[in-house]
Amino acid sequence: MKTKETESRDAKNRFVVLLTPGYSAMTFSMAMETLRVANRMAGCEIFHTVVCAEGGVPVRDSLGAQFPIDHGLEDVTRDDTIVICSGADVRAACAPAVLNWLRKGARQGAALAGLSTGGWVMAEAGLMDGLPVTLHWEQRTSFAEKFPEVELSEYTYVYQNRRYSTAGGTSVIDLMLHLITEAESPELANLVADQLMYTNIR
Repeated sequence: MKTKETESRDAKNRFVVLLTPGYSAMTFSMAMETLRVANRMAGCEIFHTVVCAEGGVPVRDSLGAQFPIDHGLEDVTRDDTIVICSGADVRAACAPAVLNWLRKGARQGAALAGLSTGGWVMAEAGLMDGLPVTLHWEQRTSFAEKFPEVELSEYTYVYQNRRYSTAGGTSVIDLMLHLITEAESPELANLVADQLMYTNIR
């Protein structure tokens, strides 16, 4: 008999959401809520989400709160999308275990999506050389100095070769709607945008 966890692992549209210390509560909640609304509008759970953190231990977000964790840094598959939620202190997000896990996930073929400063974490793992990255404007100058080999974009979100990143804030909604379009249809993405009162998808 399949358990809920087994069904989630078998799902085509599974989002493995990584929470790092001090992650942005705003970007995390917007990503999760966009997927929740997508399931509601579809009438079934077409998008599965699991939330993880290093060691399987909850970490505090930018508001000081803790969200329940489903598990630690477990294996992912090529059908998964790893969503990296980080915050202003990107160095706290770049723990060796996290970087190694991201590298392993990339080798397995999983897609990677960095929210707010998540693009920095992907670059730190050596997964963005020659690919475009965008991130919150506060970290742009430091990022350009540290990663001159990475193309730094000014767009609200960018993607190439199953690597996605956002500039933070409400651009997270734009990226999630893009991922919904890729996985399902633009019609569903538009329905979700309407429910979120987000009528101008960038």
